[in-house]
Amino acid sequence: KSLMPSEIQASVNLGLSKGQHRTVFRNPRGLKRYYSFYIDASADLVYEWSSDGTTWTNSAGAVSGADTVESFDVKMRDDASQLIVWIAFHTPTTTKYVRGTIADASSTISFGSVQTIDAATVDLFAGAHCIAIARTDNGRLVVAFTEDITAKGKTYRQTKLIGSNNTGASPTWSGETTWNDPSGSAK
Repeated sequence: KSLMPSEIQASVNLGLSKGQHRTVFRNPRGLKRYYSFYIDASADLVYEWSSDGTTWTNSAGAVSGADTVESFDVKMRDDASQLIVWIAFHTPTTTKYVRGTIADASSTISFGSVQTIDAATVDLFAGAHCIAIARTDNGRLVVAFTEDITAKGKTYRQTKLIGSNNTGASPTWSGETTWNDPSGSAK
């Protein structure tokens, strides 16, 4: 029986605080590894891999630099030559994106440069921001994310959507739109 991520070795720091979660998938290509992404105690986005789902490697950084990750979403896709991993994540002041690939003969993920999608995310509320990434049928990425604003003396958390022109390492992001009227989410 394979262990679920919540049962992974006690020696690994898997304590998740508010707004943090774990994403797990299995690479259907190459070495068929299992991958687990989570935010560690230092607020870094990291991943581990396992060949059997019970013994996991030491964590490796999925996001390089001094970013403090508050929340994230991971999607993956087999493009018939390699596995592609897309990650959208929040820091205290920005919404960002990074793309990784896993070659068939490799267990590690090769990540490109981190891109800023939106620079207005603010923590005006106590709760963590939400974020989701999806790939459309026509080969674009869409990111839904929350953003805090203050208008007319009230604080709001609104949901925004933005799309990319492709699923590559450095897509162009455009068409940002507010999904909802934030007036219903006043603090």
